[in-house]
Amino acid sequence: MSAPGVVLWARDEGAPQPLRLPMQVARLTWGLPGGARRARLQAPLPPGWSPRQAAEWGKTLLRCPLTVLNAAGDPCWWGYVHAVQVEQGQVGYRLSLDDLANRIAATYRLYAPPQDWVGETQQTPWVEDGRSQALWGIKERLLEVGASTPTQALAICAAVLRRSADPSGGAVTLTARASPRIVLEGRGWWETLTWVHVPRDLTFEGFTMPTEALQNLGRSTTETYLAQSFRLENGPQQLATAAFHGGMVGSPTDGLTLSLCQDAGGIPGAVLASATLPANQIYSGRAWLRFAFSTPPLLQPGVTYWLRLGRNGGFSSTAYYRFSMEDTNPYPRGQCLVYNGSAWVARAGGLGDSVFYLSAAASPAERLTAWLSGAAGQFLRRLELRATLAAVPPWPQDGLRTCAAAIQDLLDAGSATGDALTAVVTAERALVITPMPAAEAGVAVGVDGRGQVVTPEGAPWPLGPTALGEWARLRGDWPPQPLRLTHLAWTPERGLHLTNL
Repeated sequence: MSAPGVVLWARDEGAPQPLRLPMQVARLTWGLPGGARRARLQAPLPPGWSPRQAAEWGKTLLRCPLTVLNAAGDPCWWGYVHAVQVEQGQVGYRLSLDDLANRIAATYRLYAPPQDWVGETQQTPWVEDGRSQALWGIKERLLEVGASTPTQALAICAAVLRRSADPSGGAVTLTARASPRIVLEGRGWWETLTWVHVPRDLTFEGFTMPTEALQNLGRSTTETYLAQSFRLENGPQQLATAAFHGGMVGSPTDGLTLSLCQDAGGIPGAVLASATLPANQIYSGRAWLRFAFSTPPLLQPGVTYWLRLGRNGGFSSTAYYRFSMEDTNPYPRGQCLVYNGSAWVARAGGLGDSVFYLSAAASPAERLTAWLSGAAGQFLRRLELRATLAAVPPWPQDGLRTCAAAIQDLLDAGSATGDALTAVVTAERALVITPMPAAEAGVAVGVDGRGQVVTPEGAPWPLGPTALGEWARLRGDWPPQPLRLTHLAWTPERGLHLTNL
């Protein structure tokens, strides 16, 4: 079987870069979900090259896009350079992106001395290294630090960031003596979906504890609008609904309009989206009033937005609305303002907040699109959904899972019609979610006694990922049940064959 070729791009993906050494492909693997998984390429060190020189050259290749071509010149494996290892004798030096982290946060349980008391789990803000992110991409790490104060937990994050923002290297021992060579380890683009955590669902954003304080709305011109600002720490996310705790006084008939607004120097600005709630869905007393956006707007992290509430009719001192408030700054990423007819005034000197919460878009497709529009999809180019995802997404996302794990949850839920789903990243770096082929569709792939994938005629299967996910049968006197090919490998000696990795 002809050896495949190798194409390496510059890290900025401007153009292919020449390979200074004749890299030979030693092993390729594919798996579901994801497609391309691992690649091992190697080349002997040229005369005059020291191990140090080879390691320095190898470092320039880290995170560079990598494509392996089959004998016909077609892509058959694609990903990036994840690690470089220089080997000589029975020792080597490995430099990798394994421990790289340039965006770090920590979960902790709030400790309040001198009381021997530990509160509920909290999470610090993310600390970041922009220089590292520009070189290698965003790679997160979420620490668990146990009982701590916010200041201590944040200090731990900063310390870990300082020593993790660049690739790390170290000596390794080899099981067999090796002639001087350099080894490149490639990983498929699916791996990068493990680099970033999905955002915490918007149901975690807001302040929802019961309160006694009240703010009137629409009783007179001094209570024209009520506005609450907020800022997401994670995202982007699509806003499906926003809820405020309130109700009516008397019998207003005009209903309410909630507008999502940009920030304009600390007050509500341009309207981005609006939702209305008719009076017949609002009750006396106080309850959760939910405003649904017909087209969920996309919210970016670190950006201040405003939720502006106003009534749809005229003012009335006997028929108006009122909302629950808390005046001790319970939501530190925002504040409540009231428009008095001529200016916006901060409630409680800037310490007042509405009782409110936000909810993410309920559609699994919308949520997946939002995840990939952020850092999780930083190396991917598009999403292709070739099946309708099951209607009920996994709730809630607490921000502790990687995007790859969250996508696996969606795949496990299957399609809306009950089909099993899988996902692969194509050579064009599209994440494609598609139904798994059914066994009834026919079996055109065989597996011989050596585990080699073969055609119906018994010839070696051509190098490429086309057999991945297909059904196959063991050749010979084996039970007739087909098996699905979920993990494949290629080596020059064995060709395409089954693997457990």
